[in-house]
Amino acid sequence: MNEDDNELRERMKGRADVQFRPELKHSILAAVRAQQSSRRTRRPRWAVFGTVGALAACVAIALTFTLTAPMSKKAQSAHQQTLMRATAAAAYPLAKAPIAISDVHIGTLPGEPKNSCVIATLKNVSEHPILEPQVFGVLSFTPQGTRTENWLTFVNAPSAAMMPGQTVKWGFHPSGPHANGSEALAETPHLVFYLAHTVAPNQADIIWQKSSLTVTNVQLTPRPTVAGANWQSVQVNATLWNPTNAPIDLRQTRAVIWFSKKAGESFLAADSIRFLFHMTPEIPGESWPSVVEPGQHIQVAFRVLSTNQSDFFSRTPHVLAVEAPLVQS
Repeated sequence: MNEDDNELRERMKGRADVQFRPELKHSILAAVRAQQSSRRTRRPRWAVFGTVGALAACVAIALTFTLTAPMSKKAQSAHQQTLMRATAAAAYPLAKAPIAISDVHIGTLPGEPKNSCVIATLKNVSEHPILEPQVFGVLSFTPQGTRTENWLTFVNAPSAAMMPGQTVKWGFHPSGPHANGSEALAETPHLVFYLAHTVAPNQADIIWQKSSLTVTNVQLTPRPTVAGANWQSVQVNATLWNPTNAPIDLRQTRAVIWFSKKAGESFLAADSIRFLFHMTPEIPGESWPSVVEPGQHIQVAFRVLSTNQSDFFSRTPHVLAVEAPLVQS
């Protein structure tokens, strides 16, 4: 056996180094860092941050034989998570967070105009604390007498941890939809919270399906602010391309916009800054076709607003076109 080992070592010395592609190297290093991080921190079983985990890759050189071994449970789990990440590019199966929501109504928060806010009661119905990054919310509105969503936005859970069985009040001041000439909200609000990770499709309450539209040329433009303001705004410009043979109706499409610290992170990442828009124009003076014909390219623009602490220009901007509806009617 020792002679065989020595012979193998000598044969290996004579071989040139294998040049790995930079993206493979980065993928392996990122996977190792992710595994090290997961060993340091224990999380509730139902709380999985980000889109999915990463699969650590190993590369070997086969000389005259190949060794194989059964995958460990840990490797199998990582492999399954990698497959989920691959499918997440086309679909996002989402499960509702274990939060009971009641008494969703229009009201007034301290310092805000009358009836310009949405207020609700939230209760943690799980056996684990719920932290803000573990879930994300969608606030939507329907006009009186209809069940079709007319306006929607991402919202956060309470910043303080919700303990098992705890009930808290939640409030949010959206930018619309307002009554004419008033800050008062004019439509019926609806609120839902989802776990901030994908699940198996058969466990999903709803599946966000990626549109066939291709989004390219995402660029940011700073917008003026008022001196001393605690907010900032940027305009997100992008190009939509329809690569299919059928028209795509933008009225049945929504734009998920997010800013990530790492280029490859999805909008589900715990530290992403995310926004949600209709794909039709909302900026005064802006216009573009409501239907994208086969092969057509069109320019679109969105204006996002956040605190002045948001580091938009040090993050990677993303725009994803998804098919409506994103909430259940």
